[in-house]
Amino acid sequence: MPIADVLLHPEYKHFGVKSSVALLKLLTPLASNYMVPVCLPFRNFMLRPFKDYVEKLIYVDFVSEVPRDFLEEEKELVYLRMVPRERCIKHDNANESGLLPERHVCTTGCDLQSGAPTLVHEHTGHWNLFAMAEGGAPCPDPLRSRGPGTPSRHILMNPYVPWITTAISGQAIGSFSKDDPFGKYTCIL
Repeated sequence: MPIADVLLHPEYKHFGVKSSVALLKLLTPLASNYMVPVCLPFRNFMLRPFKDYVEKLIYVDFVSEVPRDFLEEEKELVYLRMVPRERCIKHDNANESGLLPERHVCTTGCDLQSGAPTLVHEHTGHWNLFAMAEGGAPCPDPLRSRGPGTPSRHILMNPYVPWITTAISGQAIGSFSKDDPFGKYTCIL
């Protein structure tokens, strides 16, 4: 996949994984047996009740650790559940502030690869990009596990929608709010 350009979010961290969001522009369009159009989340995406996301989060990644062919390589789907913020904060690194940033959410699942998408398949049939994985703790040994493992963290995508749509369209931030009340510009095709 030859890359034409990379646009880093202003809060991008080169070292560490907090708020590490970037856009890649490919030289040529990509087509694959495993790809479908993915829509960016609506502005009020996280305002739905917590229970609406149970059994709907799907993590997508390559089956093999090092894919040989990005277009034809088989993908793996893992169904995730959101974890309450209190449990997620409990597992935070002691060197951090102890607060889970508002742009992050935790889920079940382990051994998640950073940057892999977490999707929601809506009742309308389209797919929403819910979050991007920040990685996950290794899966616990099932013979030694005494409780739930460390939750995996994800960067929520809805706070980044204005930046993404601005970067793609070249319009000023905020110009979509009056012209696009229902998010028609938020689907990547």
